[in-house]
Parts: sequence; structure tokens; C-alpha cells
Amino acid sequence: MTGKILLIVGAGPGISLNTARKFGKEGFNVALIARNMESLQKYENELKDDGIAAKDFLGMSLQ
Repeated sequence: MTGKILLIVGAGPGISLNTARKFGKEGFNVALIARNMESLQKYENELKDDGIAAKDFLGMSLQ
């Protein structure tokens, strides 16, 4: 599916990253949101190494 965006909120190394990888391989652009910027950049790089269009975003706690 081209032109579709998958937004992952609370991106982490488990289910969310695997979901991003699955949909990314199907042509989705992937946007990752979480609190830890270092982890986000790592996940973004992993997805890009797999040929997936990914962009990280820094999230925040709204407490």
C-alpha cells in the first residue's frame, strides 16, 4: 500500500517494532513515537536497514 502511514505510539523493541517492520515491508511509511530519543533513532535505523521508510519522533509524557 503506497502513501499509507503507520503511526506507532509507545515504540519499543517488541511487538511495536515487529508491527512496524511488517507493515513497512508492505509499503507503509512508518512513524515512531516514544519518550526515549536514543531508542527511537536505533529503531529508525534498524527499519531503514531493512529498506523501510521510517521516521522517529520524540514523544512526551502528558502527566
